[in-house]
Amino acid sequence: MTRSDREILRDLADREAIRDVQHRYALGLDRVERALLESCLIDDVEADYGPLGRYSGRREFVDGLLAALAGQEPGSTQHLLANILIELDGDRARSHCYGHVPGLFARPDGPRVITVGVVYDAELRRTADGWRIARLKADLRWMDDGWAMLRERFPDSVP
Repeated sequence: MTRSDREILRDLADREAIRDVQHRYALGLDRVERALLESCLIDDVEADYGPLGRYSGRREFVDGLLAALAGQEPGSTQHLLANILIELDGDRARSHCYGHVPGLFARPDGPRVITVGVVYDAELRRTADGWRIARLKADLRWMDDGWAMLRERFPDSVP
């Protein structure tokens, strides 16, 4: 069955809007900016950041993110997203992408450059305000010399 130009354009616009939400979320992390992070999420978002915590609701999730980023200077990280795959299903979508996060992380012995590799899997919904993240799983896959730092900051969570 042939899709109409209107359907193709809507799919393209939806994909671009979803990429925009993901990039705004990454920028919100880099800027440590509550309003920007909140603008990317539905009210009842569910998030799983593995050893950094599981969260229910936009306020709890953003509070948890900001607590995890406590002591970070805005702009000291660069959440770079790549290989963004998007599956559309009407007013819902799934996304899978890689994150490469170099950053200058605060440490008791002084700041240190650490790079993190993360895989993001998200479910998104179209709302009256546009596409928003409804579920997010962030799987920390690798880190160059940073696991000790995570153990220090989250002693009960990181093995």
